[in-house]
Amino acid sequence: MNYVFSHFGKEPNHLKTFFNCILSTDTEAQIFFISDYKFKSKKITTLNLKNYSELENKFEDIKVLTHSTSIDNNPLWATSFFRLYAIQKIVDHFNLENFVHFDTDIIIYEPFNELNNNGLFSNNAINITFHDKKNLVFGYSYFPHRKLLGSLIKEFEDIISNYKYYQNRFTSDGNGFVSEMKILSIISKESPDLFYFLESLPYSKNKYLFDPAGYGQYLDGTHHKRGNYLLKRRWVGLHTEVGREIKSKRIQVKFKNSKPLVVHKKNEFKLASLHVHSKRLHKFLPINYSSIV
Repeated sequence: MNYVFSHFGKEPNHLKTFFNCILSTDTEAQIFFISDYKFKSKKITTLNLKNYSELENKFEDIKVLTHSTSIDNNPLWATSFFRLYAIQKIVDHFNLENFVHFDTDIIIYEPFNELNNNGLFSNNAINITFHDKKNLVFGYSYFPHRKLLGSLIKEFEDIISNYKYYQNRFTSDGNGFVSEMKILSIISKESPDLFYFLESLPYSKNKYLFDPAGYGQYLDGTHHKRGNYLLKRRWVGLHTEVGREIKSKRIQVKFKNSKPLVVHKKNEFKLASLHVHSKRLHKFLPINYSSIV
């Protein structure tokens, strides 16, 4: 399977670990990566943003938009907005028909074919995780057809071009920041057939679940609020469905044979992905982890 990623700014310390987790878990993975810095590896196919002036100009336009509205001017807001255009460059450049994408602080524990063979994905929509239906998030996504990415970007562009309207509608003072997660949610309501929601809670027949962020935050906190799984100092985000279910004690999270499990009424469900928001991926490596990159 094709795995497509982007990252801009300073290369994060965990990036090679991130790639190694994918290659160790999915031996059929083909990884494509675009950044604005040099990243060299024989195992990763790379593009450099600086070679594409039109893409650089788009990035600068998005920086102006997000910095003028974000309260803390966090550059991550701009890069999250920009990721769709960066991914499109990879997809077009290498003529990829389908691909998997998620944030660069995700660990996967199952190869794509295992998940696909278990019928977890729709072949007609963008498969994506969500905190709740108000906030979609790239904890894991699968695009079965490249045209779906084009449709998503068109919807995204329509919202950006009418950004003030959505500010007035979705922020308390009419001048706040409408995040990428919120925009994805707006699109899912205006074009519901474009998305298929991946299960994160153990209340269906699926034996595999995906982590939008709540499980990883519970196990190791966030980059601002650190937790500790072993010492049981855990952070629960009640703004997410996963966090609320953990807090209610309807579900539990544990590790078995170096794999994360969700337990509900003594039944165990495998987490196919873990969103390690703390960026400490080394604490949760898959059992077959190897330094490949």
